[in-house]
Order: sequence, then C-alpha cells, then structure tokens
Amino acid sequence: MRVFEFEGADGTTLTAWSNEAEGPPVLLCNGLAAPASAWPGFLSPDCGFHVVSWNQRGFLGSQRPDDVTTVEIPAQAHDALALMEHMQWEDALVVGWSFGVNMAVEFTMRNPQRTTALLAIAGLPGGTFKGLLGNSNLPVGMRQALGKRGSARGAKRGPLINRAVESLPSPATLVDTMRTVGALGRRADPVQAEEMVGDYLTHDFGWFFQVASVVGAHETLDPSTISCPVTVLTGREDLITDYRQVIAWGDEVPDAQVRVLKATHFIPLERPDVVLASLQDLLIRSGQDISSGPDTTESDWLP
Repeated sequence: MRVFEFEGADGTTLTAWSNEAEGPPVLLCNGLAAPASAWPGFLSPDCGFHVVSWNQRGFLGSQRPDDVTTVEIPAQAHDALALMEHMQWEDALVVGWSFGVNMAVEFTMRNPQRTTALLAIAGLPGGTFKGLLGNSNLPVGMRQALGKRGSARGAKRGPLINRAVESLPSPATLVDTMRTVGALGRRADPVQAEEMVGDYLTHDFGWFFQVASVVGAHETLDPSTISCPVTVLTGREDLITDYRQVIAWGDEVPDAQVRVLKATHFIPLERPDVVLASLQDLLIRSGQDISSGPDTTESDWLP
C-alpha cells in the first residue's frame, strides 16, 4: 500500500492511500474515520481493482480544519473529486461504507459522468442518525435524537473519552468482546480485526464526535435520480445501521440490486469476497468486464 498526500478542494492537506493494484479504478468513500485496515480485500495486490481512498479531515494524518463545518458531506464529496483529479482518473467505480455512503451518493449525484457504478455498503444516503442502533425497533425520531445527543456529548467530553480509551484492554480483547455481543461476525479474520480496532483507537474522540455531529445532520438525499448501476449490501446482523432502512432506500433506485448478507456492520472485514464479487458484477452491468475475479454462490445471500 502506498500512502501519499494531496490537496483537498479548499487546499487542506489530506493523506490518501492506494493499493497499487492493477485493474479498474475504484474510489472508496470510507466510513467515518475508518482506516485502510478495514478493507483486507482491497489491500491484496491481486484483488483486481486499483483502489484509492483518503483519510478524512483531522484523522490518520490528514490536516484538521479550524472550522468543523468544512467536514460537511458536500465538502467531503469535493475532497473525493479532488482525489480523482489527483489520480488523473476520468471516472471510477465508487464505493461507500457506513457514513461513507453519504459521501458516495452525494458524489455520484454531483458527478454522474465520473461515476461508472456505485457500491453502497451498510449505510444510508443521508439521515444517518435515523437508522442508528440497527434493528432495535426504536422509533426513527428516538434514534435521531440519541444520535444527535450522543455525538454532542461526546464532542464536549473528548478529553475524558481519550483518557478512557487509553485504559482499554488490548485490541485482541476488544475484538473478542465485539464478537461476544454480536457487533462483529465470526467470519472476520481476528488478526485483521485487531489491526482495524487498533487503528480506530488512535483517534482524538473529541474531534471524532464533532465530525459525527456535523455529518450526521446531512439530510436524506433522493437516490431515485441515480442513473448508474447500483448495488446495495447490508447485513441482517448489523447493530449500528438498520438494515431494513438500507433495503428501503436501495429499492428506490431504478437500477439497483439489494443484497442482504449474513453479516454485521463490518461487511468489508467479514465478507471481502462478496465486496469484490459485487464490484465485478457492477463492471459487467456498466458495460465493462474483467477476465477473472472472485466468484460467489447464491448461498452467500439471504432471501
């Protein structure tokens, strides 16, 4: 993996990464503050796709702006375009995960000519707090209120949270706990999961919750205007985002396929095979093709 810097839309210095693989270009709009280690399938040099992504403002080496409003979803979509320009790509497959689905859909709607296809994983196109807490059956209004209140309090108590994080057990113990409570599926490789959790623990959580508060306020977009091929992946065991709401927005998109997996929120970590197979399918649906790639069977999907 190659790590490099580029200038965001307003000149902010951002860090980015490329898997340096041969294949069709893929622009990844990652989850909020998510590290590259969340994507083991993309980090393989023989994955068949040239994937690039960037670390969002204030995370993992990217410059933190003085004005937190510059992390709003439209601004981050502009950063995505700036990365494409830096790569000198005319177009790309666009992938979004979790909060990154906000960015990916925003980017696609603003730049339809630059998006050959869209893969949306375990996220909503805006209104993210409305789907908070998975399939808990809480009313939408309560989910949204909890998201707003929780992120506001987290932003104020950042130093306390950072100190608490320092006293947490090892990433290996945290991964075991996540599996026990059902937040992470057994399919995830434990070493890869530990690396991802360890990367998350390096964050300034005061800033994390400030950004969550801003991007969580992004209004729901109308995905029915998207004209490129779309695949939506969601996990029936997701404890973070309500998979039923993910299915509902996917059903609004004219050329979308919605697939429900035996997975949690961490589909990129648990089912990298399905992610890669979905991208290959999108290549075919968008009029492109590659000679070889991962295969899946119908047993991978839930009805």
